[in-house]
Amino acid sequence: MKLNHKLIFKNYVILFLFYSIFFFNSKIDAQTEHFTQTVMFFSPKTKVTRSQIKTFAKTDLIISTRWRYHDLKPNTWKVLKSLNPDIEIYIYWLGPEMYKPVDVIHRKLCLFDSKGNIIYNSQYPHEVVMDFSSEKYRYYWWYDLVKEVLNRQWKANGVYLDNCLVHKGFGGCPFSSQVPAKFPDAHSWNIAMNGFINFAVRVLHHKGQKVGVNRGQSRYKKGCKAWLMLDNSDYPPDWIMEEGFAVVKWGSPYPGARFFSEAEWKRQVDIVSRIKNSKVLLLSHVYLDSNKSKGIDNYGKPVTFKQAFWFAFCSYHLARRDSPNNAYFMFNNQWFAAYEDINLGRALGNYKIIKIKEVNIYYREFKKGFVFVNPTNKGVDSIPLPIPCSQINGKHVSNISLNAHTGICLLYTSPSPRDLSTSRMPSSA
Repeated sequence: MKLNHKLIFKNYVILFLFYSIFFFNSKIDAQTEHFTQTVMFFSPKTKVTRSQIKTFAKTDLIISTRWRYHDLKPNTWKVLKSLNPDIEIYIYWLGPEMYKPVDVIHRKLCLFDSKGNIIYNSQYPHEVVMDFSSEKYRYYWWYDLVKEVLNRQWKANGVYLDNCLVHKGFGGCPFSSQVPAKFPDAHSWNIAMNGFINFAVRVLHHKGQKVGVNRGQSRYKKGCKAWLMLDNSDYPPDWIMEEGFAVVKWGSPYPGARFFSEAEWKRQVDIVSRIKNSKVLLLSHVYLDSNKSKGIDNYGKPVTFKQAFWFAFCSYHLARRDSPNNAYFMFNNQWFAAYEDINLGRALGNYKIIKIKEVNIYYREFKKGFVFVNPTNKGVDSIPLPIPCSQINGKHVSNISLNAHTGICLLYTSPSPRDLSTSRMPSSA
């Protein structure tokens, strides 16, 4: 029988195109499946156990002191990587500080106030603030890091530099009420701190190490300015951290939670998408320790663990960029089913605002649903939905209510996501 080579070639081309399209679409779907990127910390004081490690291995990024390396056999890093080859591990290291006692040689590298006193971290008095603009300190810091981390067996994917903090524009400095003689204002402090971070990134990248830094203060205007200044510098870090995002335990009643003002919350949300050259870690935390835990917020209103979690979780999804996701999330350093169960697909744009009875409600559309957040101190009784939706528990709704400082995820029921081009929220109600 004579073979029709042209027909065979044509069929091969058709099959190639079919499988190419199939695998390409599968790749896109796989990217959108990872809806929430997460980060967790190993406790510096408590050993990691075999019963815990499977939960920790679910996360995308782990921050740990080097002392946790020997907790599991053959070593903790290897166990993590065997369960999740893509997980990234960062070793904790102080940035512009040293632990006491400070000897005569190191005293010369300290940061002093205008009266000649050494500046200490008022929250952690055993930590001394160093002159991070000094070339001598920077190279001493680098030598110590190489000796204690990079040349040791516990070297990992990268290094997390704690307390590379932004000056918010008032108060003495980020560590103390003392005013540094060398950096008397936010501008001089932030330029010097960004210079220290640039140095650290340059030398660590040269060694093949990634770098993450704790920045903070993104709810303030000068904080955001310093974030953008670092992002536009020659050596931005691989990621930056906001240790207090959306809802925090700092300054809250006990048990309870503290919510920022709408303006401060909005700055935190907006800055995430403006960062182009680093990823962003968003950490939320409360003085509430279980789904049944209740307390009082900083406005004197009752608050629950569940409410605080969904407010922070939904705020994260308003903030992050999409395709690819540029942010990671953590709440109370715990793992939640929502991280695996909720996947609304790719975002259909940035968040929008609907004003209902003078209350700003923020929402964002995704391929498979909506995210709503009320960051104000006033509740809204009824928010009409443009299309039928269901709550995560399966309950069908045509409108929702949002109490003060709450968030909610909704899934489309009908029409299908492909038919949403004409289905939009009104601008006000």
